Amino acid sequence: MKRIRSRLKIWALPLLLAALSGYGLIAALLYDGWGDALSWFALSAPIAATLTPVANALISKFRKTQVQK
Repeated sequence: MKRIRSRLKIWALPLLLAALSGYGLIAALLYDGWGDALSWFALSAPIAATLTPVANALISKFRKTQVQK
């Protein structure tokens, strides 16, 4: 049972991001107005998920250099 749980933890975020990306692409093609806004949000979610750890690492590195000075 523990193995199934770890697979769910591993694949939950990638599947969510894939579903958001798919919805964003379809919404961009089919809808106007609020659909366009929702597609922008859905398509920016994978970018935000990628840039968040990068930004955290840069901030952490910057703070370490400030403490050492």
